[in-house]
Amino acid sequence: MHDSKLTEQFLEGLFVHWQSLSQSGELLICPTQDYSPYSAIDILNFLCIKKQLTKNVPLLFIAFSAGVVGAVGAAWGWQLRGGQVKAFVAIDGWGMPVGKLSHI
Repeated sequence: MHDSKLTEQFLEGLFVHWQSLSQSGELLICPTQDYSPYSAIDILNFLCIKKQLTKNVPLLFIAFSAGVVGAVGAAWGWQLRGGQVKAFVAIDGWGMPVGKLSHI
């Protein structure tokens, strides 16, 4: 929904070396040009095609704005498929109600 540079700047503020994390597979950024940020199904599909993800490694979701809507549903879906969610960080989620995920 916004310029990808804003996402990059946000990540730089959170992670000093976010590009090296991304290249190592430790950081995944859902490409919103290919997947709708407010679609839980799209985000879950993105996670499911990532071969380096295993269900026994807990994921940390960080979502911003419209992405909160899709990410919270994707986190639930990931857990329903047997995956683990370590934490979920929602920033400016358009008033999206975020309840406790079942295994956090």
